[in-house]
Amino acid sequence: MTEKNFSFEQEEIFIIESLMQMAIVDLVHEIGMMEQNYSSEFHYDNGTATYWILEESHDTFNIQLKVRTTSDRQRVVRVLLDKEQMRVKEWIELTMG
Repeated sequence: MTEKNFSFEQEEIFIIESLMQMAIVDLVHEIGMMEQNYSSEFHYDNGTATYWILEESHDTFNIQLKVRTTSDRQRVVRVLLDKEQMRVKEWIELTMG
C-alpha cells in the first residue's frame, strides 16, 4: 500500500466515524422531538446517513443505521436506544467497507 493510498484510507475511516457520530446525534434529537419516522435520511457534506427503526418496545428502539461517504464507502450498525434516557444502550457493528 502506498503512502497516498494509506492517507486516503485513513481519511475515509475518519469521515465514516464523523458521519456516524453526527448521525447518532441527529437521530437522538429527531426521536427525542417525537418527529421520528420509521426510516429517514440525513445529508452531510461528506456523505449521508440512513436509519430504519426495526423494532420498538416499551423502553427501547432497535435501529439500523447506515452511513455512506461521497466516495461510496459505507458502515452499517445496529443501535439499541433507550427511550427514556435517549442514550445508546448497545452498539453492534454489522459491516464496514
